[in-house]
Amino acid sequence: EKRGSKPRSGTMGPAMNVGFIGLGAMGQHMARNLHRARLLTGVWNRTATKSEAMASETGCKAFGSPAALAAACDFILTCVSADDDLLSVVEALLPGLRKDTIVIDCSTVAADTARKAAARLANVGAALLDCPVSGGVEGARNATLAIMCGGAPEVFERARPVLSAIGKTVALLGPTGAGQATKATNQILCAGVIQVVAEAMAFAQAE
Repeated sequence: EKRGSKPRSGTMGPAMNVGFIGLGAMGQHMARNLHRARLLTGVWNRTATKSEAMASETGCKAFGSPAALAAACDFILTCVSADDDLLSVVEALLPGLRKDTIVIDCSTVAADTARKAAARLANVGAALLDCPVSGGVEGARNATLAIMCGGAPEVFERARPVLSAIGKTVALLGPTGAGQATKATNQILCAGVIQVVAEAMAFAQAE
């Protein structure tokens, strides 16, 4: 069944056209969940065969460029692997972006990178939510991700139905960059717990 951007009756209100960029291990499952929610309009990926495969599977459109995707979408999710990749994608989106488009970045990047991306988008009247996720590939597959968001409250509220399609716990934690700062804090805490457990096990074995 081709679902495109038509919302489920009584659940989403006006149609929401959502594009997805970055069909890696996490992104491909997130895109599928947007499709299941009848939100996915189209995709773009650096490796075009991945976009074409997702389009064939879901009935969405495989766009030829980020700018072309931007011209057709009200919301754009990005899930890329590095800070420079995010900034490059933002630059590629700019020519096609419409005023009031919301870019939802689910990558894990520096808070300062999120703020730089937000500033570039603001120049054309678009907005950014930095929304790093936690939960791994399983969470992405099952739409149970924890999503840590940074941005303006009104932008967050507009994007909430999109975020709810890919995650279970969705929270606005502060202004732009707050999502990334929270994710970094979470990673530090996890690393600390792993180190303490390893040291405890080593101690127990030595006794």
